[in-house]
Amino acid sequence: MANLLIVLLLGLGFILLLSNALPVVGGLSLAGGFALWLRRLHRLRGDEARARNPQTRDAYWTEQSAKWNQERAKLWQRAQTDLRAAKELRKRVLEDLELNEFAKQKFDPTPKSLEMANEVDRDLRSQLAQIDALIGSHSQR
Repeated sequence: MANLLIVLLLGLGFILLLSNALPVVGGLSLAGGFALWLRRLHRLRGDEARARNPQTRDAYWTEQSAKWNQERAKLWQRAQTDLRAAKELRKRVLEDLELNEFAKQKFDPTPKSLEMANEVDRDLRSQLAQIDALIGSHSQR
């Protein structure tokens, strides 16, 4: 369980580092967290074998992180002028925040992984504030 938490947190942290995305807030029920995981796993079903195979797992998740980072970077660019992109970006950051919160609550974190989760949480909340400001500026136009 601790290894899964570390993988989750590293993935979120890696995405945040490469995408320069920011914050989010919110609680999460067990059902909500499970539904979030199911949606994400459903997106990955086609490459399920690569994700499970110990010999290809690292390469698979590195590729997925790069893909997510590219998508996030494009959304950040579009969000500057496109309200719909800003709202989509906000939705994704909120999902990341919920997933991070779920991981902290449901897994037995080590002090190091809990510190990482808290750092990810701060970054996500900062991103959310920036996105909310963008959305607010779109509304005033």
